[in-house]
Amino acid sequence: MKKRDLVLIAILIIIPAVFIAARHSGRRGASAYVYTGSTLYGVYDLAEHQEFTIESENGIINEIAVDDDGIYMKRATCPNRLCVKCGHIRNNNESLCCAPSGVLIVIRSDKEGEYDAVTK
Repeated sequence: MKKRDLVLIAILIIIPAVFIAARHSGRRGASAYVYTGSTLYGVYDLAEHQEFTIESENGIINEIAVDDDGIYMKRATCPNRLCVKCGHIRNNNESLCCAPSGVLIVIRSDKEGEYDAVTK
């Protein structure tokens, strides 16, 4: 192998590794604050894969999951399921709610987001 071949192989290994590290570093230190009504239900680290279920007083069940892409409403028994259709949230100050059940998820991070608003 020539020196150029080794340099090319090193570049092909290093560049994808940098992109993967950059993608996951944005969630480091980020937490999801989950509220039921005006009460804090729990704080969940976005770096840990986990699932949990909340049953509201009116019988609506929300299954919430954290994975590599962020936190999302996996399943809900509310009438229109808009919370499930919203998908993942992962950036500072993003929020997701299920109005019929009163569940609100807000992302808080020490790192400032690069956007001041996000629309879908």
